[in-house]
Amino acid sequence: MIDHYSKNSSEHQVDVLIIGSGAGGATVGNELVQAGFGVLIVEEGMSVPATEVPSDLSKSFLKMWRMGGMTLAYGTSSVSYAEGCCVGGGTEINSAIFQQAPEELLNYWSVKYSINNFSTKSLELLYQKAAISVNASLTTGEVGAHSEILKRAGETQNWAVKSLERGQKNCVGTNHCAIGCPTGAKQSMSTSVLKDFNQHGGQLISKCHIEKITRSNNKVTGALATLSMDDGTVQNLVIHAKHVFVCGGAIQTPFLLLKSGFKKGVGHSFKLHPTIRVLAEFNTEVNAIHSRLPLYAVTEFLPDYRLGGSVFSLPTYGMFLAEDWINRGHMLPSYKNMGMYYAMAKGTGAGRVRNFPFLKHPLVQYQLSEEDWKNIKAGLYNLSKSLFEYGARKIQPSIVGMPAWTSVDIMKNSIFSDFPRKNCNLMSIHLFSSVRMGENTEFSAADSYGKIHGVDNLYVADASLIPESPGVNPQATVMALALRVAHRFIENV
Repeated sequence: MIDHYSKNSSEHQVDVLIIGSGAGGATVGNELVQAGFGVLIVEEGMSVPATEVPSDLSKSFLKMWRMGGMTLAYGTSSVSYAEGCCVGGGTEINSAIFQQAPEELLNYWSVKYSINNFSTKSLELLYQKAAISVNASLTTGEVGAHSEILKRAGETQNWAVKSLERGQKNCVGTNHCAIGCPTGAKQSMSTSVLKDFNQHGGQLISKCHIEKITRSNNKVTGALATLSMDDGTVQNLVIHAKHVFVCGGAIQTPFLLLKSGFKKGVGHSFKLHPTIRVLAEFNTEVNAIHSRLPLYAVTEFLPDYRLGGSVFSLPTYGMFLAEDWINRGHMLPSYKNMGMYYAMAKGTGAGRVRNFPFLKHPLVQYQLSEEDWKNIKAGLYNLSKSLFEYGARKIQPSIVGMPAWTSVDIMKNSIFSDFPRKNCNLMSIHLFSSVRMGENTEFSAADSYGKIHGVDNLYVADASLIPESPGVNPQATVMALALRVAHRFIENV
C-alpha cells in the first residue's frame, strides 16, 4: 500500500507535495487526490502495518514514537510530550477519541483572530465527514471497571460525564492503542484515510525526511529530502511541486518552516494541554490491564479542565512508579487494585518552537500560566476527591517526593497549602497553535484557510492551525480543519 512510489530517481515532479501523513496530511491528501490532483505524501517515519505492530511499549517507542518518546517542552516546570513518527503520525499511538471543539471557543477564536466563515455551523459538515471517515462511534459492550470507576465517581458528584466516541471498527479491546493497534480495528490514518488515498491513486514515500522547503520569491518550488533505503544507505531527493502542504504537527511543522526561512508568526504561539496523572488504589480488584482504554470523561469543568482515564498497562504502570521509585516502589505488587486517571488543563501558558542552526531538533518551550496552575490544582483536587468518595483507599499523584494521599483532608492540604510545582511530572499528548490561522497577521502565520501569509502556494493543515488550546482531544478538529483547507484549495486551484 505505502511504498509503491518510485525510489529509483533522485528527482521527482508532482502537483502537490504533502509533508506528513497524520490526521492533517492524510485528510488533505485524500481530498486532493479524489479531486484529480497528483499527490505525493512524504512521511519521515516507517510504515508499521497492524501485523507488524510492536508487542510492548519499549519497542513501540523505538519504532513509532519520535525520539523514542523522550521529548520535553522546557520551562520553569517542564512538560513531557509525545509525537508519533510513522505512517499515520500521532493517530497510530493515540486513543482515536473523536471530540468536537466547544462551540464557545470556535466563536471566540473567529472574532479574536479574524477567521473568515468560522463557526460551529460552518464546521458541522466537516466534522461529520471526518467522523464518517474513521467510523467515530461509541464502544458497545462492557468497558471494564477502570472506565466505570471514573463514570460512577463523577456521577456521584452530580457532574456531567460523557461517553467518548472513537474511530473504530470491530474493536476487541486489546488496550494496545498507545503502542499501535494489533488488529487494525482502531481507525488510525493508516487503516482508514490512507487506504482511501492509496485506492484513488495517491502516492506515499515513508522514511523520507524533508530537509528544507525550496522557494523562489513569493512561491515555493518543492523540497529537498533524504530517503533512508532498506540497505541502510541514504539517498538525496529533489522534489519539485506546484503546491506544498506542511502537515507535520504542531512541533515539526513550525520547525520545518523556520528552517526554510518562513518566520513571520511561526512557532511563537505554541500551546498544549498540561496534564497530571494519579494512581488510585481500591480495596477490590480493578484489573485495569484487562479493561478497554478509558471511555468516559468528566466534562463538568470544560473548557477550563477535563478529568479522564489513562491507558493502563504493566509498562505504563511501571513507568509511573519509576518516576519516584523510593516512594512508589512498594506499590508494584498492587497493580490489580489500581486505576490511572488524569486532570487535563486547557493550557493558556506561553509556548514557543524555535530553530537553532546548530541543533538537529527543535527547542520547545512552554511556560505554564497562573491560570494553568489554578486549573491543574482544581482538577487534581476534584479528581482525587471524587475517587476517594467513591472508595479509593490511597491516591498517588505524579509528584516526585509526594507520599500517597490516604484521605481527602491530607490531599486538600497538599494541594492548597504548599504545592510543589517543580516536582510535578506533567505531560501532554495534545499540541497545537504554533502556526495560527486568521486574517490578522499580527497574531496569525496562516490565513483563514491555511495558506501561509505572503506565499502563493504554501499551506499548513494540521494541529498548528488551531488558534488556542481546545480543551478536548484535537484529532476531530485537525481533520475538520484539514478538510476546510483542502476544499478551499480545490475551489481556488
